[in-house]
This record gives sequence, structure tokens and C-alpha cells, in this order.
Amino acid sequence: DEIEEYKGLYAQAAKNAVERAGFDGVEVHGANGYLIDQFIQDVSNNRTDEYGGSIENRSRFALEVLDAVVKAVGPRKTGIRLSPWSRWQSMGMQDPKPQFAHLVNEIKKAHPTLGHIHAVEPRIDGVSTSSHEIPKGCDNDFIREIWSLSPGGNDTVNGRRLI
Repeated sequence: DEIEEYKGLYAQAAKNAVERAGFDGVEVHGANGYLIDQFIQDVSNNRTDEYGGSIENRSRFALEVLDAVVKAVGPRKTGIRLSPWSRWQSMGMQDPKPQFAHLVNEIKKAHPTLGHIHAVEPRIDGVSTSSHEIPKGCDNDFIREIWSLSPGGNDTVNGRRLI
């Protein structure tokens, strides 16, 4: 099965990076319209099997890849990058919050000691070459509430407010 093969390839790549190349850890790229993001996003995932349709099913591949990588190198050496708001490569769900909230909740349950979740901020949409006006309600606060993270772009005042 091709999906099983890809999960194995992600795990082997992580193992190679940590054990052979001496990396401190790895970040699974689940963002910006690349393979994992194509499974997550309803604008690209038209599957009718256990990897498509519902929020739970669209999260499945990302969770299974993450499980395989964590098994290969450990949770503290593993992170994942997500981009709920990116429009790069024709991504951009109408309302990404339910999908990504579910995914992050499932990650937290399965891997509470995961090294990090890297959530790309909405000010970086993948299409513009600079920051742009962010529509009200388009933020990563919903992820921060689940995972207790604070994405970049903060100055001293904003950083203090967040902590």
C-alpha cells in the first residue's frame, strides 16, 4: 500500500537525520500544500476512503506519519509544521479552525511530549511576499489554547502579553 510506504519513508528519513546525520531533531512538514497538508485540507482532499471526507479522516495521514516518526526518533526530537491559513499551492479552507483544532488535540493526546508544533501565522499566507492585513478571526489563538504555543512575529510588548 502506497500510504504505508510513505509513512515508512517519513520514519526512515527522520531516523537518517537524527542517527546518521547528527541532527538534534526533525520537523514533519505538514504545511503549505505539501503532501500531508493535501490530506488535511478539504480543498485538496477528495478521497472517499478512510483518509478523506470527515475531519477525523483528513487528520489520519498526518497523525499516522507523526506516529511513525515519533516511533523512529522519539517525541522530544519530533515536531510538526502546520499552516491553517496558508493559500500557497491552492490551499486555504473556508474555516480551518475545526480541522486544525481536531488535529492538534489528537497530537496532544497521542504525543504530549512532542518537541513542538510549528503553526505558521496567518500574516504569512504563502502567496504574498510580505505580511498582509489579517481578517478578524484569522489567528492561531485556537491552537495556542490547545498546545500552549506562541508563534513568531512578537515584539517585547506582545511577547509579555502572551506569557
